[in-house]
Parts: sequence; structure tokens; C-alpha cells
Amino acid sequence: MNLNITKGVANLFLIFALFPYVSFGTNSMDTQPHFIVMGILTIFCFMISDRLFLTRGKHLIFLLCVVLLTLLSVSQGNDLLFVRAVSSYAAFFVTILATCIYIHRYGIPVKLLVIGNLIYIFASLFQLYFNQHILNFLVIPNSFIDPSRGVSSLTPEPTFFGVTLFFWSWIYLIIYNYKPTNSINLLIIINIFSILLLSKSSMVLVFLVVSIGFLILSFIKKKIVFFLILISLIIVVALLLLITTIYPESRLSNLINIFIILDGNLFDRILKIIRFDASINDRVSNAIFPYLGFILNYGMPGGVNSFYETSVYLSNYFNGYFWFGLGSNKILSFIGSFIYELGFISLFVLLYFYDFLRDVHNEFRKYEILLLFILLNSAVSVAFPLIGIMIALMYHQKFNNNFIKKST
Repeated sequence: MNLNITKGVANLFLIFALFPYVSFGTNSMDTQPHFIVMGILTIFCFMISDRLFLTRGKHLIFLLCVVLLTLLSVSQGNDLLFVRAVSSYAAFFVTILATCIYIHRYGIPVKLLVIGNLIYIFASLFQLYFNQHILNFLVIPNSFIDPSRGVSSLTPEPTFFGVTLFFWSWIYLIIYNYKPTNSINLLIIINIFSILLLSKSSMVLVFLVVSIGFLILSFIKKKIVFFLILISLIIVVALLLLITTIYPESRLSNLINIFIILDGNLFDRILKIIRFDASINDRVSNAIFPYLGFILNYGMPGGVNSFYETSVYLSNYFNGYFWFGLGSNKILSFIGSFIYELGFISLFVLLYFYDFLRDVHNEFRKYEILLLFILLNSAVSVAFPLIGIMIALMYHQKFNNNFIKKST
């Protein structure tokens, strides 16, 4: 196959993967299928052009087949929920495989990543200056968006925007082995301030705090740990004060103020704020219920049609403590989707990816894997392509350029 055609298809795959929510107003789905189709075409073109294939490519394809057969075996009909689940898992595995082979062939597309990052930032500033609905012809927003929740840029809602910038920044750190250039450092700082001041996402603020905790943990054996803790606390407090000062009427500021005036110790306040706030209540229940559902199902796959009944049962079990977002089979958790929908099969999949990513020559890798696992228990979609891209980069860093072989 013509090499120019192969490169063109591969570049289109990456562009669609970096902008997975852009629909040009054609439909109301959150994640668009374009990058999945282009990813499959990319893999096909790579194999046809010079028969290059990922060493573990056959493993990934086999795992995807096992996942799809598991869903099919417990599905109560090939409805929209089933199609969406199949698309999500296909997106995850295809993105990893296509990105790995792309990196081997063309290298890491840093310039494309930077340009895409800046487009998100400029789009958010455009919304801030004019109004948040001005880009609706590109991305149809979720119906509950309001000005106090921040701008959404080229995503359906502000939280998605914040999550995108968070993982985009993490991707830079992986590419440069946590020693980025000055220009990339500046872009990461811009991303962090955009998360806090533009997306105003409380969930991604938690991401940042947890990440700082893991950074401190990774330095626990070194003498600078106390200094890191002190600096981190100062930065967190300063950022929270900045948010409440600049945006006193924002949802994040309101949550901070409510948390301060609540009675009880730190743990009691956290429990109260989870029960009080609808969005937090929904996200926490979606992080916990898949594991409890796994136990209720005795480790058997729950499929894509039964989470509604499970969530209602568990809500009653907790005497209504978890009350928001019930009535949907959609699980708002990346890891939770695997755990509940695939049951014991998910344990083999997760163990495989642990082995896929672990690096005995990189002491920091164990912290990366654990942090990624914790964060992916939150409301991140299985189809979110930046996760697949990041995993491919982590794998590439592990083996450099020696992880491709000729397909047989």
C-alpha cells in the first residue's frame, strides 16, 4: 500500500483521537466513532504496507475478542447499550495498538499533541469571551451545563475538558520522562490553571491533589519529602483561595465554602459533602457500586443491562445515602465498567495490562500504574482515547523502539 496513504490514515486516526467529542453537530453522542474506524484502518494499513505488527498485538486482539464474547454471552439483546459497550472496548484496545505501531513508524507526534492542546485552550477562551454555546456547532453540550460550572471547550461538559487537559499533561510528562522542556513545562502550567479557572472541575481538582500525594510518596525515601509536602500544601491552599476569590459564585467555590462550614472532623465533612452534592454523590456511587455489584454477582459478568437494578438495590441497602443518578445502566467509571460488566474476566484483563506496563528498570512505574488505576475508578469513559494513547506511550518508554516485530 502507498506509504503516503498509510501515513495520511494514521494521522487522521490521531487527530480524531485527540478530538473525540467533535461531531460537527451531527449527533448527540458524547464520544464519536471516527477514531475507532480510523484506528482499525490504520492497523490494517500498517499490516498491509510492510507487515509490521506489535509483539503483543495478537494478545490485545485476543483480549478484545474475549471481552466482546463475554458481553455477547450475557447480553439481553443487541440494543444500543450493547453497541455502545462494544464500541467502547473496541476503542480502548484499537487505540493502544494503533498508537504503538504509529509511534514505532513515525515517532512520537509531539507537535501534533501541542497543537491539539492549544486548540482546546483557545476554544475555551473563545467560549469565555463570547459565550459557552458558541461552539455548539462542533460539540453538542450536555443539557445541564451552566455558567457556574465553567466552560467545556471542545468537550460536552467542563469536567470532560478538565479530564482531557489532565491526561494531556500527564502524557507530556511520560514522553519526556518527567523532565520536560521549558516550553512543555509552561504548557503544563497553562493546562493546570485552565483546569482550575476555566473548567472549574472539582473532580479534576481531586485528580491533582491525589497526583501530588503520589509524587510525595515516590520521594518518601528521600530527604526532600518534607519540603515537597510543605510546598504542596502551600500550592493547594493558594489555588483554593485563588478560585474562591476570582470565582466566588462558581460551583467549586460553593463546595469549598460548604465544606468549611460543615460540622465534624475531616472524615465527617467528606461524608456529608458526598451526600449533599448530587454530582459528587453520583460519581462516588459509580466508583463503589461496580465492586459491590461484582460481589453480589459472585464474580460473574454483569453485562451491560443489569447495573440499573444493582444500583437501585445498593441505594436501598445504604438507606438512600447514594441517591443521585440512579436509573441508568451506564457506569460512570473506567475500571468499574470492566469490573462489573466483565466480572472475573476483568481480573485477567487488568493483570495483563499490569504486566504490559510494569517496568523493573523504572522505579517510578509502580506509582504510575497505581495512580492510573485509582484515577480510572472515576467518571472516565472506557472509550476515552487519551488513556489508550498514554498506555501506548508508557509501553513504548518501557521498550524504546524494540517492541515491534514482523507479522506472521
